[in-house]
Amino acid sequence: TDATSIVFNTGGKRYLEIDDITGRKLRTIRCNGREYEMHRNGLAAGIYFIRAYDAGQKYVATAKVIVQ
Repeated sequence: TDATSIVFNTGGKRYLEIDDITGRKLRTIRCNGREYEMHRNGLAAGIYFIRAYDAGQKYVATAKVIVQ
């Protein structure tokens, strides 16, 4: 698909970092609320890691995403 939803336990401002399998940061996305719909936007097929941070840049969680 072209998009996936990321859901947080609480609302508020968040930052998402998308890294490739080698750890290279590809994008930083600012989002608000409890849910964010992330679009592929040119990401090649592969494995990516999404790191979430709260408004104070404190680490929240990491998720693995496979783009086909």
